[in-house]
Amino acid sequence: MCCQPIFHEEADTRVILLVQLCANGDMRKVSTSTVESNIVVLVVAFLHRLDLDKLRVDFGTGNHFRNIAKRLRPL
Repeated sequence: MCCQPIFHEEADTRVILLVQLCANGDMRKVSTSTVESNIVVLVVAFLHRLDLDKLRVDFGTGNHFRNIAKRLRPL
């Protein structure tokens, strides 16, 4: 992975950047957790650019918790 600090102000762009760094590295499965819907929208928007086998996004809290998993390649 990357050893350089990430200087993005917004957390949503940092999350997407870290997911992309994982995808560009040796990681084939990535999971992230958030309470912000804009991060979920950005992850869905960037799915086609990520070289992953599986992506999982945990979204929300309490009774409003959702798990969104997407297998990007067949088994």
